[in-house]
Amino acid sequence: GLLAPSEIAAVAGVWAIPIGIVAYRELASPGIFQAVPETVRITVVIFAIIAMATCLCVVLTYSQTPQMRFGSLFKSAARHRCSCCRSAILTNSRIVHRNRFGKLLNRADIRSSRAVAESG
Repeated sequence: GLLAPSEIAAVAGVWAIPIGIVAYRELASPGIFQAVPETVRITVVIFAIIAMATCLCVVLTYSQTPQMRFGSLFKSAARHRCSCCRSAILTNSRIVHRNRFGKLLNRADIRSSRAVAESG
């Protein structure tokens, strides 16, 4: 290709100004001069948000905060083996048992299904 996609976007943006002035006669000098500061202001805010998100990402990555905060939760869910249900879901730091149809099991259901599983 002749230009990269981002360069083509810049060329199209610059090309839209003379087309808007000459072909469509919708843009006039006062309109352009009012639009430029507002566009710059919005662009600065967007870049500030992206910069702060990048800084936060770097800090969280180097400090390993997510791994320390949530690592134990994922490990306990991965270690949990249950013969009474097909899946165990970790919610609010406790294991929630569901049967194969998705019904939540209470302690009595768990005990009875374990007894059936052990006897059979």
